[in-house]
Amino acid sequence: MNARGVALIGCGNIGINQHIPAWLERPNGYHLAAVADPDPRRREAARRVAGLAPEDALDGLDAVLARPDIGVVDLSVPPGLRLELVRRAAGAGKHILTEKPLATTPAAAEAMVEICRAGGVTFGVVHNYLFFPELVAARALIDSGAIGDVEVAILNYLGCADNPGAAEYIPAWRKNPEMSGGGVLMDLLHVVYVAESLLGRPIDAASAYVTARSHGGVEEIASCRFETRDAVALVNVGWGHGPGGIDVSGSHGRLAIRYRGGGTSPFAPFESLELTTPAGTTRIEVPAPTGFLSPVTADFTAALATGTRPAATGEDALRVLEATVAAYASAASGATVALPLDRADPAFTDGVLGLSRRPISPRGAVARLGLFGVSGQDPVPA
Repeated sequence: MNARGVALIGCGNIGINQHIPAWLERPNGYHLAAVADPDPRRREAARRVAGLAPEDALDGLDAVLARPDIGVVDLSVPPGLRLELVRRAAGAGKHILTEKPLATTPAAAEAMVEICRAGGVTFGVVHNYLFFPELVAARALIDSGAIGDVEVAILNYLGCADNPGAAEYIPAWRKNPEMSGGGVLMDLLHVVYVAESLLGRPIDAASAYVTARSHGGVEEIASCRFETRDAVALVNVGWGHGPGGIDVSGSHGRLAIRYRGGGTSPFAPFESLELTTPAGTTRIEVPAPTGFLSPVTADFTAALATGTRPAATGEDALRVLEATVAAYASAASGATVALPLDRADPAFTDGVLGLSRRPISPRGAVARLGLFGVSGQDPVPA
């Protein structure tokens, strides 16, 4: 398919404020041709930002698929809504870029991957933190052998802003596990794929602690341990005012990434990247960022133009989602969870909503606070 028109599906805050500006740069000749949303207020707001004609503000996917000039759909809708959209778009031969997390359950994510593979369409996922200049520089230093073999990565993202969704939709949808797939850890799944990137290999096992400031709903703080064969990442995320920053230690040195005021990226601006070895500490120069999502759309459209894979494929996103759900399963049971998940595991088929059918530790916050729908039932002994 050579059509270079792009349709943005979902005109929420992220779609309007991040996706539209990236597409307006016309990466590799691809251009925003339409926006679609069932809410007329949201699609009109998106149309105005995009500078499109009234007839390019559409009410749903049917209208998008009827447009032969559109070759790419960009899905910026809650993850619980994506499977059917992917099925229909891929069936129509459209290439697909979607927001993260890929789905609320690994089973739905795996179905999307298989659908796109069978349809012969490119399936990319917005793992935009991979393009943050300080993380690109850190990965390059690791690849160069500057710190030797990576042994431990510590990623603190405890000062994440708890931003609501669009007022015209459901502002608190990120705290509805059926729609979002979890709480702050799922919202900031970015940190899991960054951890995997810094470790340099897929995650083999996960363990975690989660808690919340009130009963019911989803977690607001998560502390996770993601293991590979030879290394570990300690990932701490939270909605609140805690510290941020990344430290990676290796057999011959370490890296330290810091953000202004000890804050959390991307809510606080980048401040420094330092390399420490037995020879001393060096501050590494890092280029300025080129846009929050611009590198993603540039990479995705370059992949379409050259027939190569985007930086984050559906398969990559499935693997990261599975590791994240394994962390939730560990937080519920109190036990380390190995990866990949068994395809019959309720955590795989139903994500956090399946935790009530797995072993649950009565002493953990999932049981005590009734998170993820566990409330009102006797925990299954772990």
